[in-house]
Amino acid sequence: MSERAPLGVSPSAPAALALGLLLSVPAAAPAILRAAPYASLPASAMALMGSVSLVVVPVGLWLRGSKQPSVQPLLLGAGLSALPLAIFASVLKSSTHHRPLGGATFAVVACVVFALSIGLAFKAAQPGAAKANWRKRVFFLCSLLSVTVTAALLARGDRSALLDACLLAGASAAAGSLRIPALLPRLTLIPILAGWSALLLAAMVAIRSPQLSASLTARAPISFATLSWLGASS
Repeated sequence: MSERAPLGVSPSAPAALALGLLLSVPAAAPAILRAAPYASLPASAMALMGSVSLVVVPVGLWLRGSKQPSVQPLLLGAGLSALPLAIFASVLKSSTHHRPLGGATFAVVACVVFALSIGLAFKAAQPGAAKANWRKRVFFLCSLLSVTVTAALLARGDRSALLDACLLAGASAAAGSLRIPALLPRLTLIPILAGWSALLLAAMVAIRSPQLSASLTARAPISFATLSWLGASS
């Protein structure tokens, strides 16, 4: 009844890829709204959604390829990563004057820290160990403390960059853990890849405009970081 996936691709991969693309829209939405008054809304939207999708889609596929990822370790890992990422963002903001480089550096480090935190959360949640429950409680308290301190730091400063980073991490976690909607498994790999490629091509064309590139660099350094790091913008 279902089509055979080409070249050994998992049957769920097209649906997971489509879910990641869909989740890239809300993850980029605040950055799009900030940039819209200063640049073309369609061009800003394509550039930022394309840039965000280059993080959300691969990370979501990686998480979904792990052994039955559950929501709790993903949430705990995201919580644990909040404080170190907030501190790192503050250091970058005060010491780096090249915003594209700072945003790109933060995006790369955020992906690494997020992945390591989730890995630790899965390790703590493993059943069968004698002290598994004790590890879960300690990990939960550490994650709660991390989120609390981060919220206090956010209340005192510019929240836009860290909001974008949290949305990026949250969308990546959701792409790897949410139940795939019933409509998405009907999609096949080739049209989804074609649509994603078209979005990225439109984003690359859009940011050839120096005005748009400068606007996104200034107002959405985190969401725009991936394309900037790849050298798409000057």
